[in-house]
Amino acid sequence: MGSRASSAGFSKDPAVKTIVSAHRTLTAQCAGVRCDSERGTLVACSGGADSTALAISLASSAIPVILAHVVHDVRPVNEAMADRDFVQSIASAFGVPFVEASIRIRELPGNLEANARRARYRVLARLAGESGIGIVATGHQADDVLETILMRLMRGTGPRGLMGPASIRQLSPSPCHAPGECWLVRPMLTVSRADAERICGMDVSGPGSRWRRDVTNDDRSLLRNAVRARIVPIMRELAPGVELRAAHAGGIMRDVVRLLDDRVALFLKDADRQSGRLKLSRRRLADQPRLLIGEILRCAIAEVSGGVGLDRIPASELRRAVGAVRDDRGDTRTFGWGSGGRILVVIERELVFVESAGGERDSEADCAGGALRT
Repeated sequence: MGSRASSAGFSKDPAVKTIVSAHRTLTAQCAGVRCDSERGTLVACSGGADSTALAISLASSAIPVILAHVVHDVRPVNEAMADRDFVQSIASAFGVPFVEASIRIRELPGNLEANARRARYRVLARLAGESGIGIVATGHQADDVLETILMRLMRGTGPRGLMGPASIRQLSPSPCHAPGECWLVRPMLTVSRADAERICGMDVSGPGSRWRRDVTNDDRSLLRNAVRARIVPIMRELAPGVELRAAHAGGIMRDVVRLLDDRVALFLKDADRQSGRLKLSRRRLADQPRLLIGEILRCAIAEVSGGVGLDRIPASELRRAVGAVRDDRGDTRTFGWGSGGRILVVIERELVFVESAGGERDSEADCAGGALRT
């Protein structure tokens, strides 16, 4: 193809137009830009259908883009390098710059996918900063939202688990960008995976006729892959377009959570704050709906712990603490979670304490989490 000027075949596609239009809207919202020349974007491209469709769509527009590829150490070297080379070929075909970086996460403790995601975002922010760019775009699309919501429903999620991914969020400071900000945008949330694959397969000269397949996506022992292969097709057969409606519903739920956060912030504004703990009126807390009590406790825990370990708080145990706040018992009960810097919720007759335990309190805690004394 050789230049962006010869990519008009892509730019006329309705889904491509949707992606580019969404990108312009999102970048105007987060960065305040009004013309394409100011929308310089680092496009995260793995070589899969979704990110390749995003790369093709934005590279077909007048928006300045740089394609970025992150090499992980969890796949065979030959496959990882082939993915990298494929993305580089897209950049070359469209006449846009290409940058790359490597991350090593295989030996890190904890969840592999979560570690990879955090490391990937850190390095993308760094690459954007080094390129003088304040916007990073990723290819998350409507099917991703549907799959995520279904998985979280299976695990008994609350409102936060039912909201879709944020279309905009601040990624991290980017020292090379004048405002000192780096924004993550997701302009494909109203586009389906089928649209992405169709964009990649359009009969236009260049790399858009294919994409790279990750064979691990065929492993149905992984929940997301099983949901994608076995559940989503049935839903789509019964209700065509369900992925787009799920993405819309997720966006509505995100607005609901914002309203909930406002209520929580208003409640916690008057909390008695001491070193490493919050003191709340049990009577006032018990007067709130159960959902709001749970969110108040979660936010109080986040405050005293610095947000560390929130993902390790069992929802069932948090519900038990909510029930204890609302019951008529007057004895002291303590709920605790996590290991190391432990989180405690202490419920007394008149007061509720949320604190980050340390020192002598550690010996009382159960490293597996759960209620300590009830």
